[in-house]
Amino acid sequence: MVKSDGQFGFMPVYGADNFTDNVNGVSGGEEITLVVNGEVAEETVTWTTNGDRIEITNLTTAGKNTILPSTYSLAQNYPNPFNPETTIDFIVGKAGNVEIAIYNVLGEKIKTLLNEYRGQGNYSVKWYGDTDQGAAAASGVYFYKLTSGAFSEVKKMTLLK
Repeated sequence: MVKSDGQFGFMPVYGADNFTDNVNGVSGGEEITLVVNGEVAEETVTWTTNGDRIEITNLTTAGKNTILPSTYSLAQNYPNPFNPETTIDFIVGKAGNVEIAIYNVLGEKIKTLLNEYRGQGNYSVKWYGDTDQGAAAASGVYFYKLTSGAFSEVKKMTLLK
């Protein structure tokens, strides 16, 4: 469990591990392998059973040399202009709630594409040119906004029918 930047919390599990065939758990002196966004990290941690604090400054995924992002980014949608759908790529620099919403030229929110907790990493969402009520959006210019914590960024896109 990630507690805050650079701090992870581990707790002993008493009983079977339902995620692997290992039913004995980890004993003192054994290594723990970390998984980040579904990828096995190259770095390991030795379990001491003493509740030691371990600082992890860099996690990379095995064989990929991928470093977790530390900044947010909102990419230009593609294709743009689009019909009937478009893809929006974004990067989450710090785990937390992430919202991506679509606004019309009047500044009215017409669609929430995403509003949930996301860990650090690269993501994408699709917009199918519809509103939260299920109606088809009209041709025109729209804005999409990424908000997470104190970070916010807006980009413009065009729907052509």
